[in-house]
Amino acid sequence: MREQEHAGLTAYLRRNGMDQGSQRSDGALVLIFDGQYRIYFRPAPKGALALETRLLPLDPERAAADRQLALALDFAMSRIVAHAQALVLSGPGTALMLQQVIGADADQAVVEGALEDFVNAVASWQSVMATF
Repeated sequence: MREQEHAGLTAYLRRNGMDQGSQRSDGALVLIFDGQYRIYFRPAPKGALALETRLLPLDPERAAADRQLALALDFAMSRIVAHAQALVLSGPGTALMLQQVIGADADQAVVEGALEDFVNAVASWQSVMATF
């Protein structure tokens, strides 16, 4: 995150006694929440911050993957109006991911609130994905 340091994230990390540690070669910072949720903080366009996590690897067999996608899209549609997160495919299309974007001007409180919502959403998604 150093290349496009997000002030709200920096303040959140400082307030919670965390540091940015070593970032990945793709610029992401990775933190684990509640001992189980791996959240990637990625620089986004125009100084925004993208939160991302991997939800489910897609079955390599096309018909099975299509079933997984259909079930995931049904759940995503039930949440789309009330939640800021978006269901997306990974770059190579081999996994379902959850993302949320935080604006460039978000302060520490906004980052903290968005992160709490995101972690709660990941927990909900993972409980549903366990049934796939």
